Amino acid sequence: MESTDPAERKWACVAVSNIIQNDPSTRRLLQGKNVVGVLITRLSDSEEEVVVEAAGALRYCYFFKCHT
Repeated sequence: MESTDPAERKWACVAVSNIIQNDPSTRRLLQGKNVVGVLITRLSDSEEEVVVEAAGALRYCYFFKCHT
C-alpha cells in the first residue's frame, strides 16, 4: 500500500479487503501488522480510487472486528 503507483495502492487495498472478508486466520495475522493504521493513511491518498478502496477495507475491518 506504500507503492508510488496508484494502481498498486488501490489493488493492495482491494486485496486486504478481500482477505478480511474471506479468511479468518489471515485476518488475525493482519491485526498484528497494523493494517488499520496503514489503511487510515490511505484515506488521505491523492487518488480517489485508493481512498474509496481503503475506506471499504476499513468498513470490513470494523464489521469483522480486526482492529486492535
